[in-house]
Amino acid sequence: MIDNEQGQREGTEITSLSAEPPSGEPVESAAPAGSPPLPEGGEPNGQTQSSSVSFSHSGEHGIQAYNLHLNGDQAIPVPITESDADYKASQDGRFVPPRNTDQWEAASKLLDEYGVIVLCAAQGTGRRTAAIRLLRTVTSPPPALFDLDPEWSKPSVRPLPKEAGIGCILDLSDLAEQPGERLGTDLVSYGAELRKNNSFLVILATPADWYGHWAEPTLPFTVRLESPDARALVTAEFRANYRGDRVAWLDRTEFADIWKANPSARAAWRLADRLLRASGPEQIQAIVNEFGDWHTEVEKLLNRNRATGGDAQLLSTRVTVWAGALLHGGQRRSVIKAADDLLTRLGLERNPVNVLTDATTSSRLDAAKITRDGDRAFHDTQKEGLPTAILRHLWDEFPTQHELLRRWAIGIAADRTVPEEDARLITTALWKLAAHRPRCAACRRPP
Repeated sequence: MIDNEQGQREGTEITSLSAEPPSGEPVESAAPAGSPPLPEGGEPNGQTQSSSVSFSHSGEHGIQAYNLHLNGDQAIPVPITESDADYKASQDGRFVPPRNTDQWEAASKLLDEYGVIVLCAAQGTGRRTAAIRLLRTVTSPPPALFDLDPEWSKPSVRPLPKEAGIGCILDLSDLAEQPGERLGTDLVSYGAELRKNNSFLVILATPADWYGHWAEPTLPFTVRLESPDARALVTAEFRANYRGDRVAWLDRTEFADIWKANPSARAAWRLADRLLRASGPEQIQAIVNEFGDWHTEVEKLLNRNRATGGDAQLLSTRVTVWAGALLHGGQRRSVIKAADDLLTRLGLERNPVNVLTDATTSSRLDAAKITRDGDRAFHDTQKEGLPTAILRHLWDEFPTQHELLRRWAIGIAADRTVPEEDARLITTALWKLAAHRPRCAACRRPP
């Protein structure tokens, strides 16, 4: 069970940069799993949509195009296809249920009874995979599956679909403001209407958001989920990828602390993915170190010479470490520019006098343990995933500075003096960061 959460297999608070893959290649539209193909011409059945609230229904399960609009609020259905990573992870023989099996066993019955269910759990616990599994198994044949992409002033059931034979997922994590007092009551009525049409809704929420008087009517169909067992998930991924021979690796002592910690679904999938790409067991120790997100190594980089240098030197080294991670493999000039830009945003002057009396470029890169290959600058290339780990550490350890960091990253990527290939490196780095934190504002689609 894996939590994609609106990213491909996993996604820091970064807006204005698209969360599209950095390749820039267009993504082909696809009908939802179990639906017939979309007719040519882009519109269902070759007809244009004119109604303010309209569905075009083609085939036994499929809804081929949608224009859900009401008083300026929308909930745009996005088909969940068989190529979706979480859809694959929800399949028989691969799906691993949550650790709290009693809650999971109750979930399907509650969805069938109420037509709507709230899966309340932290991000990264496998909520979306669990939601897809519920929708695929709640009725036979299963409904056509959709993610709902809401654009509204505040959550409401009014723009949500009511068509027959559909199963939708609505992510209400990280609510910007508390919903209206009637939302919980309206969801009860909405679920009853869905049930009459053999349709269903799964809401993804976090415990930090789903509480209060407005949420009380939803308590009968709110289920708290935990991540699946990490070792069982890794084992399932091995077998699903025809590498059952590697299951024996998981008995090695290097993994003992990982199984004891029993990490989240997202983390367990990341471990499985890395082990599947390993050339052999000789890489296991390095992979275990990397799985620890290079935490010890990142802390060492950020605190080098802390005892002998002052705060200014410590800050200079840290911003260079972060700039080097954002532009791993970029030109040295771009790395230094990004570091100076962040120092400026932090209130330190970087006029010519400050720059020329500061440490040289070579000294600054050396202090951050950034090596050079020609005009390119790299963090340690022997430690796979280190640059991404540095950025994850930055966002996780300094949560109150997300807005500053967001503006910094976007500003460097948009700077016309930064070479295009370096701007692409930033986009790629942010894409990887979005995989770690799906609600990353810097990687979210612009409003």
